[in-house]
Amino acid sequence: MTKVLNTPQVDTQLLWAKLKVFQIDDLDSNFRFSHRLANENLWSKEYTLRVIEEYKKFMFLCCVCPPVTPSIDVDECWHLHMIYTHQYWKDLCKDILNIDIHHGPTKGGKEEDIKYELQYEKTLHFYSSYFGTPPAD
Repeated sequence: MTKVLNTPQVDTQLLWAKLKVFQIDDLDSNFRFSHRLANENLWSKEYTLRVIEEYKKFMFLCCVCPPVTPSIDVDECWHLHMIYTHQYWKDLCKDILNIDIHHGPTKGGKEEDIKYELQYEKTLHFYSSYFGTPPAD
């Protein structure tokens, strides 16, 4: 689950334009973010790049219609990105999103499962409104 602090008015077209060109990989690094994400999850390069694209869409939704819940694979990408603290907090949250997006872990149990399942259904609805049909996988 996301926790967004101090949500400003959002220009959705400008926000998506910025997110689309946001480079999550450090091109000067020999072991880039996408390589690490693929290795840790045993994903192909192609699938990993798709997950990163979906992660950007999730971050967009965090800004325009919180609260939202990510898919499991997008959540894996988000967890890893938060380890890259400077890029996550400064480059993404501060410079592009203009808000702090915190990760709120589940407290566990049946009630939380139901809460997040319902929230994920709403997330898919919001996703469809902005991006069309979500990927089947």
